[in-house]
Amino acid sequence: MVDLFPRLQIMGAEHEFDKVDKLKKILLVLIGLTLMVGLFAQRGLFNLEYDMTLDQVDAVLAVSGFFPEGSQEDAVKYYSDINLFVSAVLVFMEPKTKRVAGWFIKYNAENGEDNDHLVIDRITNMHGETNHFDEDTQQLIWFMTDTRTLHVMYASDGSLTALYYNALFPELFVMGEKSGDPIPSFIPEGLQRR
Repeated sequence: MVDLFPRLQIMGAEHEFDKVDKLKKILLVLIGLTLMVGLFAQRGLFNLEYDMTLDQVDAVLAVSGFFPEGSQEDAVKYYSDINLFVSAVLVFMEPKTKRVAGWFIKYNAENGEDNDHLVIDRITNMHGETNHFDEDTQQLIWFMTDTRTLHVMYASDGSLTALYYNALFPELFVMGEKSGDPIPSFIPEGLQRR
């Protein structure tokens, strides 16, 4: 009997190790799921996210000093009198659900290269290293999902722009070109600040 008692304790300890291993596995799965949820939220510049409601967008942008100053059917424009680095934020709303399908940020052309690099550094910290540089259009592209991308490029006036695009709603992002401008003007005439 003396020989069996230590074995029983060892077997009990092994059983406890199995419980700990199972708890570790469950914890790892929960951490993985939490990280995946964070990836799908896809928070971007100005803390905007895909699928936000217009009320949520208003609240989030108000924190940064941006307020709506007009809209078109599926887009709302935001301006700030206190943010000197951003010309406008344009939010595209999916027509049926009235939720964010994408957004566009146009920085001031006068910001300079140092400020533009700060923006790109912030994007890199948020979304990781650039996934692709398109030589033809001179834009940096981050692939967030198979339908959602971020395009960063310079507009013809020299201003840095960031477009959070959603390929499920390409019709929302068609805004035409100004004559003689090889790069589309991302802010339609009707949404430009007067």
